Amino acid sequence: MQKFLEKPAILLTTLYTAAWSPMLLLRADYWDGWILLNQFVRPDFNWLYLSAIDPQRLYHYYALIRFTVLFPDPILATRIIIFASWLISGLILLHILRRYLKWNDATAILLVLYYLIIPTFFVRFELFLAYYSLANLLFLLACSLLLDVSRRGFQRAIS
Repeated sequence: MQKFLEKPAILLTTLYTAAWSPMLLLRADYWDGWILLNQFVRPDFNWLYLSAIDPQRLYHYYALIRFTVLFPDPILATRIIIFASWLISGLILLHILRRYLKWNDATAILLVLYYLIIPTFFVRFELFLAYYSLANLLFLLACSLLLDVSRRGFQRAIS
């Protein structure tokens, strides 16, 4: 176990991939994902604006749809984006716990493993929740950058 604690990113990536990679192959959609699926089949973006999504929530889904339509299988592309955003956010969380909060390796790995493996909701790979996954990633990235900048600023102020 000590060998795995030396390289926790590899351990976490392996376990997360083993737990969630079958979801990449799932072709079903749940909840409101049928709206996005319909847009992949017939990209009528005006219909999306007028009937499906409130205008204040339109822009991020519009950008996501326009980006994923560039790929041969936009549903798979969306699921890969969700998969990668959760994995990267977990690795950023590990970085925050170990570097800034000074948690020991075993506790930090256990918490991040819980964050990655146990879903906060059971339909983590729903197409309509891609925005939540990306927002989660950007939030943790911003926290890491803020801690890094404030730490350097604090060290400069002391010296």
